[in-house]
Amino acid sequence: MTASTIPAPLDQARDWLVQTLRAMGFDLAVTASVTEEGPLLHIVDHPDSAMLIGARGQTLDAFQVLANTMFPIEDGERIRVDCGDYRARQQARLAEQVAAAAAEALERQEGVCLSPMHAADRKKVHDLAKEHAGVGTLSVGEDPARAVVISPLDADGKPMPYEGPLPQLPQRGRGGRGPGGRDRDRGRRGGGRDRG
Repeated sequence: MTASTIPAPLDQARDWLVQTLRAMGFDLAVTASVTEEGPLLHIVDHPDSAMLIGARGQTLDAFQVLANTMFPIEDGERIRVDCGDYRARQQARLAEQVAAAAAEALERQEGVCLSPMHAADRKKVHDLAKEHAGVGTLSVGEDPARAVVISPLDADGKPMPYEGPLPQLPQRGRGGRGPGGRDRDRGRRGGGRDRG
């Protein structure tokens, strides 16, 4: 596939995404292109872009999964969905985190655990860490609190074992889900069922 050729599934995915955004109340343009990284649908930046991107890119990821499921490209290339260059900004943030963690791991001679992240971002971290001499990566924890540890290499060239605390998801505040979340507050506000 060349940069000048837009495959039919990518064009169909663009039309679907425009219609989906309209159904959500957004009348936005979506461009379809083939870049060096592969097929791309780019939602034109908008004042409400944060809503379209979602927390940690989750809404974009959902659009991306649906586009690839409904409109597969024959040669197996995956359609990427972006908005306001979020993906490039996220890649730059991850690169900064990896560089800082690699420097800290080498200085302290122990692993540095990053925050929990999605599988796609963990893969990027593993790849980015390869650019830093003297460190390797390990995955620790269980989804959704799975994270990457950047650790100095031992004499055999393997990442040193991580002995620090396992990553935790941030606790949600009052009214959120999880321990002490919505269910607990519902009873206090009088909105829950009487379990008497």
